[in-house]
Amino acid sequence: YMMRTKYFIPNDPRFAPSSYEDHMQSVIMQLNDYQFVVCGHIHQPQIKIMTGKDGGEVLYLNSGDWVENSTALEYHDEKWTLYRHDRSVVFDQTDMKAQYKDALNYEQLLKEVISGLQVN
Repeated sequence: YMMRTKYFIPNDPRFAPSSYEDHMQSVIMQLNDYQFVVCGHIHQPQIKIMTGKDGGEVLYLNSGDWVENSTALEYHDEKWTLYRHDRSVVFDQTDMKAQYKDALNYEQLLKEVISGLQVN
């Protein structure tokens, strides 16, 4: 099942992160047959297990946001992780462009995609 949880959340800028999580816990406790609840854009980034109405485990996933927390959710090898970008690392854009010049080249990328589609 899929449900948009934003319809459960009060549209109130005073809705603090701690009360948001409490609210989501109360929403999750009303759900049956859900495995995941995915939230994001605002509030605290985290992944944790909550309990649904039927007593089953519901995985609560909150990506946080990229601007304040530099976080994102990643799903790889059938596992969710919370990615946190290291803001202390500063990249030289000129060096990056030179390093990834071929990767950023549209013609080269197109050739690689087409060659991958060709059947021998």
